Amino acid sequence: MKATLLLTAILLTLTGCDIDKDQIRRKSDLPTTVMPATIVEKSAEEKNAQRRADAEVKRLDALTPAQRKAEAAKKIAQTKRDAELNSYNAMNAKVRDNQIMAEMLLQRGMRDPDSFKKVSWTKYTNKLDGVKISMVFSVWGLTYRAKNGFGGYNVEEQIFIFGENGVVPYNRR
Repeated sequence: MKATLLLTAILLTLTGCDIDKDQIRRKSDLPTTVMPATIVEKSAEEKNAQRRADAEVKRLDALTPAQRKAEAAKKIAQTKRDAELNSYNAMNAKVRDNQIMAEMLLQRGMRDPDSFKKVSWTKYTNKLDGVKISMVFSVWGLTYRAKNGFGGYNVEEQIFIFGENGVVPYNRR
């Protein structure tokens, strides 16, 4: 133990620290505090979740083999529906983003962009003027109201092609 204290004093001296013999103490001289054991109470939400899980286990144990098979089939069907819904939501989010971009693109070319009022979006088949286009693209029509050059409002439709890389307006002229 004296060797450790001596080594500590040498290291502190070499690093340029001023030391006092009273400052150097053995590890056993340091005060020790005992932390009281803390009891963590489960929250009501955790208790309810545990109760539900226990009830589900009891319910499944009470089922016959045929009922268990039917239950498994229901879970598989539900999982498939959830996967389809997630896929549908992801696709709709992409379409919605394209619709917003198309509206902004259309407004930028207007005399009075503040007069723009969207009426509706229409999904068309993937044919433009009788020519089938790739399934990677989708064709949408935006019906809108906007102020014309004379101050009156017109209802118009603009066709857009939504692709992987963005939105392209389509003019039939």
